[in-house]
Amino acid sequence: MSDNGKVYVERSASILKRFTLARALIISLIALLCAVLHMKNASALDPSTVCLYSILVLAFVESVVVAFWITEEYQPGAYLPLLFVCGDLLLTSAVVMLTGGSESAFNCLYIAIILSASILLSFKQSLFMATVCSAFFLLAIFLERDLSIVAASPFRWHKAMMTLEELWAYIGMNVFAFYLAVFLAGYLSRRVGLLQMFQRNILNSLSSGFIGIDRNCIVTLLNPAGAGLLRRSVSEGLGKHISAVFMTPAGRSNPLEESVSEQRECKSKEIIVTRGDGKEIPVGITVSLLRDGVGNVTGAVASFTDLTELKRMEEELRCADRLAAIGEMSAVLAHEIRNPAASIRGAIQELSENSRLEGTDAQLMKIAIHETDQLEKIVSDFLGFVRPHPRGKERFAVSQLLDEVAQVAERCLIYNDKVRIVREWPEDLGSIMADRGQIRQAVLNVIRNGVEAMPGGGELRIGAGEDGESVGHVGILVEDEGNGVSPEEARKMFDPFYTTKPHGIGLGMSIVHRIVTSHGGSIDIESNEGKGTTVRMVLPRESRV
Repeated sequence: MSDNGKVYVERSASILKRFTLARALIISLIALLCAVLHMKNASALDPSTVCLYSILVLAFVESVVVAFWITEEYQPGAYLPLLFVCGDLLLTSAVVMLTGGSESAFNCLYIAIILSASILLSFKQSLFMATVCSAFFLLAIFLERDLSIVAASPFRWHKAMMTLEELWAYIGMNVFAFYLAVFLAGYLSRRVGLLQMFQRNILNSLSSGFIGIDRNCIVTLLNPAGAGLLRRSVSEGLGKHISAVFMTPAGRSNPLEESVSEQRECKSKEIIVTRGDGKEIPVGITVSLLRDGVGNVTGAVASFTDLTELKRMEEELRCADRLAAIGEMSAVLAHEIRNPAASIRGAIQELSENSRLEGTDAQLMKIAIHETDQLEKIVSDFLGFVRPHPRGKERFAVSQLLDEVAQVAERCLIYNDKVRIVREWPEDLGSIMADRGQIRQAVLNVIRNGVEAMPGGGELRIGAGEDGESVGHVGILVEDEGNGVSPEEARKMFDPFYTTKPHGIGLGMSIVHRIVTSHGGSIDIESNEGKGTTVRMVLPRESRV
């Protein structure tokens, strides 16, 4: 029999605390039984009796002190359960010797020691303890039989002493019982361990977070996926109150605490949770109650998932729908503008060719033709901005593009010495396959916004690198030190015609969003009022469009 299936949850602080309290209770019962026999026999307090009571009192005090010493945060090692079992072995052997040896009423306590070893220790250690128990049992019997240890007077039996053959048969039966208890307890412990390991493997393999609490809202279960989502370690979460692990913003209730206190389950609820790093994220949670055999609530277990990516995708879809509607409207508007403009240009050109105009009249005709051409160009450019699609993909180095964009920004976008551009990207950043002109325009638009957000000056950091969350993607960051905006305003930055600038149109970031998403990438804005704004664009190395 091996211990491959044994899970050492028994070494937890709570189990050891209960074990020491149960030990104190058993010692109290033994002392009470000894006191009853003592009063029944009306025996005097001889040295053996005093020694017996002293051992029991010391063992009781030691158990109580250790029970209060072990706290929920204590992480016991493998040595502490072994010390408990060895201490119980010495205590039991002393009690057996002082209460009659082979005829002691407390010989059965050896079985209790072996069962404790099977719970707290491995099978090999339990087998060794059974052997030691057998040796101590033999020693206690022969020391008492040879009068090396005199039994306390209240526990001396007035009957014929067993013959040597009867004594060996009695010893053999007890030793057999010791080893039988080891194998039976070891088998049951291994079966329980296999079930625990099977449960743990299932929880560890799930991508959703799972967290469980008892009736006092203390965390008793937390799988690795849940710990990672909450930015905590499993050991950090276990044994703590749910409010310190699964934190909700001030003023908002915790669904797990509500379920236990109100004894009702929670199905598919969306809440905000504060992670260990202080960031708040949306979480979808389902809470189920745990009940005992008679239906009493013993705790609750919840499954939860991070909805951040889902929320981002929903926002992108809503933004795409709005831009698509504007694109359709723009197509109709452009059609309605182009036709009259083309007719006007044709009529003016015909008049210009058929009429011999000179001087100012000829100049006015040229101006009219030029302006109608300019109107056509404006309409075409507007459609291109609202509905940008990669016109021609080419492979280009990201670092070279960023060098070019930074130079353009320094020469054309910065009008005072208070704004300084800081470059933070490696030269061997690699290349991507995309429309170079559109990516250049998108990065320039973001840089322009950052410069305009710092009228009083500051640093504009442009960074890039391999995106850690998306394999095969490049991340480009533009961070300013402007006044920033609120989270609600940051979520609206991609909305068409939404702007916080006095003279802005509100299409700049919408165009950037369309360019990035049309290349199969993503864009995200993080802003803190009074601290600045960070725009993060993620582009695939191979465009999927």
